Amino acid sequence: MKNIILLLVLVFVFLSCQDDEQGFDVMVSDVEIEFNEIAGGAVMRYHIPNNSEIFSIQAEYQNDFGEKVLKQGSYLNDSIILDGFTASRSEVPVHLSLRNERNEVSSAIQMSFNTHASASYAFFEQAEIRPYWDGFMLIYETPRYVDGYANVFYMGTNPMTQKLDTLLLKTFQIEGGRDTLYFPLEQVRDKNTVIVKTEDFKGHLVRQNIWNEVPAYYAEKMEPKNFKIDDPESIVFTDAASAVGWQYLFDGDTKGTQRYRSYRVEDKEFTFVMGPRAIGKHIILDLGENKIVAKMRFYGLLATNNWFNGFIWDNCCANKLPNEVTIMGSNHPENENSWQKVGYYKEPVALSETSWAFRVNDWASRATSYEELVAAAPCFMEVPFVVSEEPYRYYKIVVNSVFTAEYGINSPEYVTFHELEVYSKKD
Repeated sequence: MKNIILLLVLVFVFLSCQDDEQGFDVMVSDVEIEFNEIAGGAVMRYHIPNNSEIFSIQAEYQNDFGEKVLKQGSYLNDSIILDGFTASRSEVPVHLSLRNERNEVSSAIQMSFNTHASASYAFFEQAEIRPYWDGFMLIYETPRYVDGYANVFYMGTNPMTQKLDTLLLKTFQIEGGRDTLYFPLEQVRDKNTVIVKTEDFKGHLVRQNIWNEVPAYYAEKMEPKNFKIDDPESIVFTDAASAVGWQYLFDGDTKGTQRYRSYRVEDKEFTFVMGPRAIGKHIILDLGENKIVAKMRFYGLLATNNWFNGFIWDNCCANKLPNEVTIMGSNHPENENSWQKVGYYKEPVALSETSWAFRVNDWASRATSYEELVAAAPCFMEVPFVVSEEPYRYYKIVVNSVFTAEYGINSPEYVTFHELEVYSKKD
């Protein structure tokens, strides 16, 4: 009897061993598989038959950083992203196998896939470093699929050691599509060395490039003694009795100190107004000489305890200040085809705490004395200009729209800005 039982046990063990050797006998070929290139890798799409015992599919490959990668996809999904690649690749080997619910693995087969360059690698295919005012600008264009960060450095003096060093300016996530970033530099040099390094989301260094001897353009405020405003559309409001006219744009008063002192004495404004029906129309600033302009600043009257009265203001100044401006340059203003777009600024039309003109309308932070007004920081809108070697004498200023405030309706479409400063390329 004991011999019979022992024999049965041996037969059972033998059969079990045979089952183990057979394992999971479903083939990878039973699954529909295709590969599609994407930036930095490929998408492996698969279709597992509903009547199969396949629980998951797994892909094993080596990425561009020498790491072995294992990716798995269950029967509940239909794709796996095979990532970890930099430059575009062809015929990347991948080993595919299947698993069932008992975690048994099928025999593996080898297939291959192709990849497109990753965004952090392709970043440099279209990346440009160009001179900009007080620094440089970075222009880049990448695929829509993003996969990493860019680190921007320049060679400068380390404030800790007072020695030349690689200084980090900014780290940012690479966005799909085209973008332009501006980098003003505190350290003044005639030429700069710029280094850009990219990395993927896992911290791998992907690629870097160095731009040497990037020219730096610096700007200085122009003296306005030869400035004048031309008014081809007859929209400049002039009233000598109220001290309203274009000459007050260049008197150096950026906050409204003259208006504050004269309030309730002479009832004068000492400011600049356009209208009615000035929105969408233009004036022309004549510099008196040809200059390469870097930027223009448009100032607003600061809020004080002297409120905005009169038919122009209607108790509100902010809803007459520009939120969108276009500036064009020319040396032949009579020729409409000669005007070139050189500057543009836009922000949301609804006045808020983030608006450049907010303190013009903020009763809570108003200056209640002349001394407070003098000590207060001015508020202004700064319109940046493209870098150009073409100097212009005439600049067309178009106010495309003005802010809307919680109260006050600017039905007559008046436009105002209190002071105008021009900054040109430093000789």
